[in-house]
Amino acid sequence: MNKNIFTAIFALSAVWVTAQSKNKVVNSAHPSLNYATIECSELNQKLKENEKPIIIFCGDVGNEKDKYTYSFQKIKGALAIGSVNQASWKSNLQKVLVQSKENQSYSKEVIVYCGCCSSDNCPNVEPVILELKRLGFKKVKGLYFSEGYLPEWHAKKYLEQPIN
Repeated sequence: MNKNIFTAIFALSAVWVTAQSKNKVVNSAHPSLNYATIECSELNQKLKENEKPIIIFCGDVGNEKDKYTYSFQKIKGALAIGSVNQASWKSNLQKVLVQSKENQSYSKEVIVYCGCCSSDNCPNVEPVILELKRLGFKKVKGLYFSEGYLPEWHAKKYLEQPIN
């Protein structure tokens, strides 16, 4: 009897581990992150070639001081929702998706970025990615920054527009 209980527990734990691993993304380029990423140069090339992924900007630009972090710029075409430390970020996300008519584009590529610091330390990107997946978006990635927006996007003169 003890052998049957042990076998049942072992089988259930194997099922649980398998279920957990299906929810986790393995990122071989940046193993500390639990989501797929895209490099800045790759996204800039897509924008130049008129590939138009949905770009979600989740940086904190609530006041003038915060805007200096991004030199008052954001990636061209990015939809700004504010950072996840604002209570309204989820409703802001839904609102910008509806306004841009992207709320039903579940198979379209979505890129999420903050850029306040290294992607490895940023608290904003992963919650937004998880929410987009919960909403049904299938191809969601984070834009990878080893340092942040200014040295890796702005300084390279990649495509930008002013933050409104």
